[in-house]
This record gives sequence, structure tokens and C-alpha cells, in this order.
Amino acid sequence: MNRHEPGSGQPAFLLAQLGAHAASQFAERLKVINLAPPDAGILRLLRIAAGLSQQELAGRLGIHPSRVVALLDELEKRGQVERKPNPDDRRLYSLHLTKKGEDALEQIGKVAREHQDALLCALNKEERDTLSVMLLKVADQQGLVRGVHPGYQRLGNRRRSTT
Repeated sequence: MNRHEPGSGQPAFLLAQLGAHAASQFAERLKVINLAPPDAGILRLLRIAAGLSQQELAGRLGIHPSRVVALLDELEKRGQVERKPNPDDRRLYSLHLTKKGEDALEQIGKVAREHQDALLCALNKEERDTLSVMLLKVADQQGLVRGVHPGYQRLGNRRRSTT
């Protein structure tokens, strides 16, 4: 492919191209530790907001609560998340990371740092910082929720891959 084709330098296209590439590469890196991107996001969110209910988690992720249940069932089966009775409302469960969940987050962090370094190796630290500031500005203007990947909304009722 010719790098200088007309339109190839358009920022919106480049963001889409790099986003798809980065997401695919990150998913491949997570497979090595037997996780998928939705798992990583849920574990990260539960570290930040321990004790969320399943409904609250679904709301933060912007997905249907029944889909959250399926994702949590898998994480619970792996021993990374536990559901505890909510002390304020016996009808709800509070979600908490286990030691295995914390260990998985450490692995995810290592994978994420390696991924970022590989993806952005063409940029120096100052350029990376500038890129981050500009992308945050665009993401905020677009109404994206910081720290929550919009891909959760596309999970819908698709079956999760077990590979």
C-alpha cells in the first residue's frame, strides 16, 4: 500500500485505523494471559470502584445488566471477582476483586505498558504527552467516558469467545 495515497493523512481516518489496530493488538497480547479486553476493563473498574453492584457496573459500562452477569460469571469462575451480599440492600451483590483478580491486574498493567511502548515507539516522551493531551481534548468533546472503552456498548448479546 502506498503510504501517500490521497486521504491517508486525514486525522479521523488515522484515528480509526490506529484504534482498530491498537485494539486488535491489545486483544492478542491479552490472550497470552487468558483474558479478553472486556475482562481487563471490568477488573480495572472494580479496582477503582470496589463494591459496585452489577447494575451500577452495567451503567458505567453502558451495557445491558444481563451481559454484565455473563462477563462476571466467567471472572468469578476464574476466581478473579467475587460477589458479596450488599450490606445496604440484601437484593444486591457488591463486586470485589480477589487476590487472583489483583494479580491479573498486575499482568494486565504489564501487557498494557508493553503494548503502549510498542504502539508509540515512533514518538518521544514529549510527543506522547502532547498526543495524550490532544486525544483527551477530543474524547471529552465527543462525550466519551474517561476510562471506559466504547466497545462495551457493542458487546450486546454476542457470545463470548472461549479461546
